[in-house]
Amino acid sequence: QRFPVAFVDGKTYWWGGQNGPSTGDSLLPFVKEYQADPLALSSVIGTGCTGSAGPMMLSANDAPWTGRDWTVTGTGFPASAHGGLILGLGTHATPIPISSLHPAGGSGCDVLVMDDITTLLFPSAGQASFAVSIPYTTFLVGLPLNAQMFSVEVDAANIITLITSTNGVGGVVGSL
Repeated sequence: QRFPVAFVDGKTYWWGGQNGPSTGDSLLPFVKEYQADPLALSSVIGTGCTGSAGPMMLSANDAPWTGRDWTVTGTGFPASAHGGLILGLGTHATPIPISSLHPAGGSGCDVLVMDDITTLLFPSAGQASFAVSIPYTTFLVGLPLNAQMFSVEVDAANIITLITSTNGVGGVVGSL
């Protein structure tokens, strides 16, 4: 027996068997659909600001499912910039202006995500990506995950000249 399976937009489609009544579309009545519960979600939080290379933006490459990686990609990093990422289980009720944390904070640049985990990034060709491996366990289902990236621009003397931020991306871990 053969049972092809496809995973599309949080649904699993299963079909197959052997020695069906005929070939072609007549096998479609044998397709079974299963819905993941709960669904994994990704959404945008707030807005990013503009650095010397243009607008900083963060996007989720996929939704955070148990047993898979959740990858986010930031764009708009200048060539001379270092990067940073924060991951948090929550967001700030009121965004924190970066300029209140450091004098090189860009205008309109805010910290949107709680900083439960921070890491250094090394952007290449104006972008940086980060993947979070989510174990296959029901304990994490429904857990909120939030991410935001930052660009730290430095001059030739390695003095910080500008700190900018992307929008945030929020996710809710879904179960497969």
